[in-house]
Amino acid sequence: MVNNAGVIRQASAKDYTVDEWDTTTLEKDLNAAFILPQAAGRTMLKSGRTKIINVASVIAFQGGLNVATYRLE
Repeated sequence: MVNNAGVIRQASAKDYTVDEWDTTTLEKDLNAAFILPQAAGRTMLKSGRTKIINVASVIAFQGGLNVATYRLE
């Protein structure tokens, strides 16, 4: 399984709402990194084949204009 779930919302930190934070960053970027491999892993363990690769965004290292999840303005 390749776990490559993630989304980004273009907005400055002052305009980013808590609801957007919850549905964008927490639900997609963080929770998916745990929930998806867990669900797949249950099936994979039964088959004896267990390879899970988690992929992260390179923007975490550079930030970006109006990307509140990576840069506060």
